Amino acid sequence: QGDRTIEPSDVQRNPDGARVGVTWLTLRYPIRLEDIGAWNAEVRYPDSRSVTIANALQVNRGTVYIESFEWIQPFTVYGSLRARMRIQPSIPDVQVRVPLPARNAVSRTELVSTRITPAEDGSLTVEFEDVETAFRGVVWDGMRVTVTHPLLESATYWTDSVVGGTLEVISSLWIPNGYRAGRVNQIGTIYLYNHGPYPETPYLEFPIPVRESVLQSGQFKAEYEVVRGDGVVVDAGELPLTPDNYTIRAVLKPVMPHRDAYYTVRVRFVPTGRSAPPVLRGRVPVVAVVAVVGTTTLLSYLGHQLLDATCNSSVMVQAIRRRIVEELTNSPDPNDWLDVPDESEIRRLMRILYDDGSKQGFLQSVLQGVTTDYLMGLGESAATELLKTRLANYLARRIPEERAEWYADLASQLAPYVYKTAKGEISYTDLLNQLFGAVLPSIPTSIAQKAVETMLDKGKECLEKVDTISKIYTHRVETRQRADVGFSYDPNEKQGAGGVDGYIRADDQITYRILFENLATATAGAEEVLIEDVLPEGLDLSTLEFLGVQVGELQRALPDGTTQLNLDLDMRPAKPVIVQVRSELDANRRTLRVRFKGIDPNTGDYYEQGFLPPNQNPPQGEGSVTFRIRPLGNTPSGTQFVNRATIIFDPHLGVNAPIVTNAHTITLDKNPPSVVVQLPASSVPETKAQLSWQATDDASGVAEVEIWAQEGENARRIGQTRAAGERSETGTVLVRARRFGDETRILTRAVDRVGNIAPLSDQPVAVIRMGQAPQFSAGLHLLGVPLQPDAPDLQPIFGFQNNQWATYDPSTGQYVSYPNAASAIGRGFWTVLPNAVQPNLAGDLPDPEQPFRIELQPGWNLIAN
Repeated sequence: QGDRTIEPSDVQRNPDGARVGVTWLTLRYPIRLEDIGAWNAEVRYPDSRSVTIANALQVNRGTVYIESFEWIQPFTVYGSLRARMRIQPSIPDVQVRVPLPARNAVSRTELVSTRITPAEDGSLTVEFEDVETAFRGVVWDGMRVTVTHPLLESATYWTDSVVGGTLEVISSLWIPNGYRAGRVNQIGTIYLYNHGPYPETPYLEFPIPVRESVLQSGQFKAEYEVVRGDGVVVDAGELPLTPDNYTIRAVLKPVMPHRDAYYTVRVRFVPTGRSAPPVLRGRVPVVAVVAVVGTTTLLSYLGHQLLDATCNSSVMVQAIRRRIVEELTNSPDPNDWLDVPDESEIRRLMRILYDDGSKQGFLQSVLQGVTTDYLMGLGESAATELLKTRLANYLARRIPEERAEWYADLASQLAPYVYKTAKGEISYTDLLNQLFGAVLPSIPTSIAQKAVETMLDKGKECLEKVDTISKIYTHRVETRQRADVGFSYDPNEKQGAGGVDGYIRADDQITYRILFENLATATAGAEEVLIEDVLPEGLDLSTLEFLGVQVGELQRALPDGTTQLNLDLDMRPAKPVIVQVRSELDANRRTLRVRFKGIDPNTGDYYEQGFLPPNQNPPQGEGSVTFRIRPLGNTPSGTQFVNRATIIFDPHLGVNAPIVTNAHTITLDKNPPSVVVQLPASSVPETKAQLSWQATDDASGVAEVEIWAQEGENARRIGQTRAAGERSETGTVLVRARRFGDETRILTRAVDRVGNIAPLSDQPVAVIRMGQAPQFSAGLHLLGVPLQPDAPDLQPIFGFQNNQWATYDPSTGQYVSYPNAASAIGRGFWTVLPNAVQPNLAGDLPDPEQPFRIELQPGWNLIAN
């Protein structure tokens, strides 16, 4: 090929191979990556003759064929991911890359294999490490796997998705214009789906969104209920409504693997009878944050790997012991003080909960490789025996100083509860209560439960300190909107979803609720109620959907897709009346009419006493209709939907004036924030640079800004800011290069307060080149090359002559010269430069976020730092 020649390393001759008199030659050639391309074949004869065959041979890259690829455990909560792969040819020195969609990426846009191990059956086990903060959610359209090798063409394969985290959560808040004391108010809904292999126990924190003046006054307390979709109350309680205590905290029922759950949160405000002046306590945070976290994930799967990175395990131990002491202070039995566990006992309990060596939690280790379906298939007796053995083995490994009888006894106590946890019959916190009680039998059960609650609260507090982990395992909904609580209010009003401080996204639905009341001072019941609502321009009438109606204590939830009301509410036997509820939509006038009519079933005419009596015993004289609607797709961002309704009592009699409700206003926010990045220069000699950014939003305000850096295919997050919600936000971020002398592309992603997100784009917002070698004068130098050069031969780059490039070998006590002195990061070299030079270097830098190890040997080492 040109002036390059490759001689065969092996030649085999086969005379009279296919035809008599013809010799077949089989030749083997050493091929390198740079030999790709077309070659001539030159045949040389002993008499010095030669024959050339033009373009006789084409050297190509080989190809890899992926036969199969399957995830062994597709959940990022394990800290690492493993997959089983079959490829042809089966060579372990390949690299596996899995791109992550921008909408799922949290800290990087690609998973890269860290270890590939051949198995006896010819398959390869692929491992990806440190993935628990890489991405969140499910990649619904599958994941593309790419296998690469420096000498081979890459191959791709589509496989099932990995799940970033296990608990999918969709939360929404309902904040009316004001709360009325004594009325039950629905303030939020929560939808959950468990993608994990075991039941997940959700932990809910729900601040009640009332104004600070209400909390400071102390005039009300809140009775709350968390109600499952089937109407079962799963948690209930009472809060005093003070600045220090207004958050509902509840451990919900376990959600089984690949199952969902739906909850509503209801609150009733009750007067405390307090008349004293308010006492100011702690300030209430401006932003109310509703958070849901998977308890099993938080306290089992992540374990010390999470806690060490945030709170330190000592903080957890001290918090648990302090809570136990506080609870024993209130114990009527003074002997209980003799049973306060010391820190060593609690640390032993933590050793059982978390396996630092394997980075696994108690439940994960005991149930590893065992699914819920498998245990249930064994039956309770056989499954419990299996779990006893697993528990005893686990305890012996974690607490080796104990006797075999102790392991067996504790395993027998816990096995039935582990089985119930795996079936979803009890929550993970219930299991921990049993574990605390078994390991610390001297403390009462109620105090053990308080200790578990402390661990849960402290664990979530630690979780919030690490933003990338919090993004994946904590699901948050934020609002600045708060409502007042009062005794008197406009009895006929229009409520609507508050969105995020009065803003909604383009794909959000606006939920409206129109309430009416026959006042307690009325002299007769209402026979008919007519509601008219002129829906604003910009709302899509074809998406109108009714959610429910109410008359007195009767509430009727409607199935999805109810676009017209044609209901008969039978109030018997409490009252001999049937309430007809009918709706009509006049599209030309954009007017929705809903009519409630009380009918006497015996006569078929109006019920003379009225279906809605004076509201002397609430809610007997109250009613409502709830519906939702979407904005039109072409409605501009920034459009305000101002809406009020008209309510007429007994329109058929023509004696009552129409009642116009309050106006409800909400604003459409369709556009995500935009981000501009300013560079100190387009090229800097250092391998780091300080960047400035400015984010702007046209409506609800900037909530979050992320700055990413990209070299090659993989992008990584280098900065993240939770903004204050203003329409313009600024900040700085430090970027460190992964490539020396090469371009680093700067990408951005921003989210506004309603959730509009500007995804990572293919085109960078800025490009910076970092890394430039210094100018060397002619003469003797001691230097180092802090990168892995793309061109490994340094002689043409530095221009030294002959072998005047050397490093010291401690093992031999001798200098090693060029070309045997290959460049290595961290190694020092002597060289003599005949001329001044500024080397044009490019190559990979060590990961600046990870430790870098330089292997030293006994004796003198020449180190370049």
